[in-house]
Amino acid sequence: MPNYKDLQNNVHFLDDAQYFYLLPDGCVSITDEETQILQEAYKASITTPAMERAALYPNMQLFLEQYVVGTQQQKQAFIDHIKAIITAHPGC
Repeated sequence: MPNYKDLQNNVHFLDDAQYFYLLPDGCVSITDEETQILQEAYKASITTPAMERAALYPNMQLFLEQYVVGTQQQKQAFIDHIKAIITAHPGC
């Protein structure tokens, strides 16, 4: 298995076990499932409310292109989508 965790639960990946000596002391082999759990926990620990809100917005280039060529109904749908984000995550 190429996935390892150290004493602080940081995940490390090796594509060849012969380089195990490069890992920090105390590393142990873990399964892919354990790796995914640790990575999701790390991601959740560094994600701020502002980052969560920003991820909800559409890509700006796509938004502008579709807004410019869209019908009035499509434009209103975009506006409603943005207002919903602002309402759900105020002050971020």
